[in-house]
Amino acid sequence: MKLRHFGLVVKDHKETVEFYKRLGFKVIKKSIEKWLTHDLAIVKMENEKGEILELIIGDWRPHIALNSEDSPNYLWEQFAGKANQILTVKRKPKIFIVYLKDPSGNYVEVVHEN
Repeated sequence: MKLRHFGLVVKDHKETVEFYKRLGFKVIKKSIEKWLTHDLAIVKMENEKGEILELIIGDWRPHIALNSEDSPNYLWEQFAGKANQILTVKRKPKIFIVYLKDPSGNYVEVVHEN
């Protein structure tokens, strides 16, 4: 597993972006994404090391996202018996995402790209 990004829920993009700019991050993408029935306004920022922050306005939770080299089937097998930990699965043409909760209730996004 490799760290993909940290997702932070914010109240205001403008103020928060300026804060992280002062810490060496720059804006790399802005988007509106639909999550179930919610629209999320997202700003992705990156520092010189390639570390990414995802700043989110909307009904979501702070989370950590990990890249996985493991197959989607392997990921599913690891968590299928623990259904209370699986939030949802998202499949796109070249990407498979499993959204989980860790034992402390923190949100984890595990991404496998083809």
